[in-house]
Amino acid sequence: MQGEVGLGERSDRGHALRTELVNREIDQGGAGGLRSGGRGRLDQLGVIEPVTRRAPGIDENVQAQRERFVLHEEGARGKSYRWGHLQTPIVTPRRPKPAFASRFLRYHRKGMRYGLVLTGASIVEQIEAARLAESRGLYSVWTTEFFNQNGFVRLAAVAAATERVRLGTGIAYAFMRTPMLAASAAMDLDEISGGRVILGLGSGTRNMNEKWYSVPFEHPPAPRMREAVALIRAAFAEAEGDGLTFEGRYYQVSIPQYQRSGMARPSIPIYVAAVNRGMVRAAATSDGLCGHPVYTRHYISECVLPELDGRDCELVPYVITAVADNSEQARNEARNQIAFYYSTRIYHSILEPHGWSDIGEEIAQAFRRGDFKAMVAAVTDEMVDAIAAAGTPDEVRDRLKQWEGLTDHALLYSPSAGLDPARVRENVSAIAETVDGLSA
Repeated sequence: MQGEVGLGERSDRGHALRTELVNREIDQGGAGGLRSGGRGRLDQLGVIEPVTRRAPGIDENVQAQRERFVLHEEGARGKSYRWGHLQTPIVTPRRPKPAFASRFLRYHRKGMRYGLVLTGASIVEQIEAARLAESRGLYSVWTTEFFNQNGFVRLAAVAAATERVRLGTGIAYAFMRTPMLAASAAMDLDEISGGRVILGLGSGTRNMNEKWYSVPFEHPPAPRMREAVALIRAAFAEAEGDGLTFEGRYYQVSIPQYQRSGMARPSIPIYVAAVNRGMVRAAATSDGLCGHPVYTRHYISECVLPELDGRDCELVPYVITAVADNSEQARNEARNQIAFYYSTRIYHSILEPHGWSDIGEEIAQAFRRGDFKAMVAAVTDEMVDAIAAAGTPDEVRDRLKQWEGLTDHALLYSPSAGLDPARVRENVSAIAETVDGLSA
């Protein structure tokens, strides 16, 4: 997304010096007697585990720069977390891995799991769609967020109206609220739902941050997102009490009395939305990556999955899905949505591996002229086939098979650009009916 940077791109020399001092202190047995190669008392208590110098499949130079979440010390006043470079020895809090969020699922699970993105305008419509999805055996439902919709509030309503289906924010804005607010919202929702929540976060574009919410967008989003995820995980890890202190480059928290009783489970999976390389790499450090609706299957296989190799990060792509008795109608609805997204140049990196950059620019120029018909006309049949599942119910079921092997959890997303709200509602219901019984 706009302003993304690669891993480890830092210019704060003071921060680097502080990081070195923190690691030296741990290595030499500082901070209350940490010894035995930086493990000592905390390791004996089972609070921490050592981090290996190099993760499988990660370039050594990149790994040496990667920022990680550091448990700095534990004492009478609770635990203190700092944000630093990955150097040995480093310690991180143990966190349970969600049973349903692992990169190994796509190789061992039989069949695809389908989620439904709740695109209804009203909360009542979204509740009805979620109940239908649950009754048809879909694995998950997801709320979106916009300047006129709060993803957490809507998900709470859906949680209270359902019993089994997984619940995700797809996505909630990460920078328009603090990580502590996101963490507390996720814990509240998880308690309401009995442990069914997936916390999906996205940076939003610069315009969305600054013009919609009057929030400055002055820092590179990728490293800031990694730090936000680290702070949220710290809030989950310390819910039983002992206080929370977090010292990062972008976020600083000091709550000696911090606790959050009544959590439904020890940790909540965190997924991060990503388009460009820097944010994809940031998402790889979370539990899952929410793929953009205009991901192509080629972009997934060539640009996204290699960045997730060796990581416990599940790819969960949006798939633009349009179902109609008239196949051409459904394809044109998908075409409208694709044109809408590619009017924004920050998504054009997805087109580059295909050699479609000129098409993206044509769409962007037509948008600037206010020529919506030209925008839609520029989207080729090949692009529709590469991005969307559109057609009759039988055709959609057949097209969805093309995502097998790339993911085992696809989020089916109805087009809305240029569509009547009644047609959007009809399509959302048609999607649930089309995949009835198919979700593993």
